[in-house]
Amino acid sequence: MNRTGVAITVLAIALAGCGGGKDERKPADTAAAATGALPDPGTVDVAPLPQAGPMPGSMPQSGVPESATTTSAAHIAANGVVAIPGEMRLGTTVAGLGDPTATGFWIRTPLVEAPGKGRIEDPKTGASVQVDLLPLVGDRNAGSQISLAALRLLGFAPSDLAQIVVWRS
Repeated sequence: MNRTGVAITVLAIALAGCGGGKDERKPADTAAAATGALPDPGTVDVAPLPQAGPMPGSMPQSGVPESATTTSAAHIAANGVVAIPGEMRLGTTVAGLGDPTATGFWIRTPLVEAPGKGRIEDPKTGASVQVDLLPLVGDRNAGSQISLAALRLLGFAPSDLAQIVVWRS
């Protein structure tokens, strides 16, 4: 057997023992399993999954708040909407990364004259993000600045110049 085969065998044996040998089933669960009956759904305990990684809002070593680089499940679920009644299309802009230390979901754009709520959309993929619309002084055809969190949720890399559609809610 070659080195790769030995390594895979050792890894498989090591992983087989990862259960810890602790049987956490209740006696009722054991009896149900022995008879083939399914347990009553009201009696099955479901433990919450442990949270991995740093706590939301913590500061990673880079100095950028985690909330600026990650997205909560609630925010992702809220952004599944493709079109919102009453929206007004403001136009298309090319957006680059704004201040990477500024948290939240926002876009600074010359397409708005006053702060407000809205949505930005990647016209190629249809991905969209609800954002705070912030004015940026400049020609209406000038580029925009976008938050790191919004840029990443749309699927762009921080170094990308993203062509996006801006909507006001």
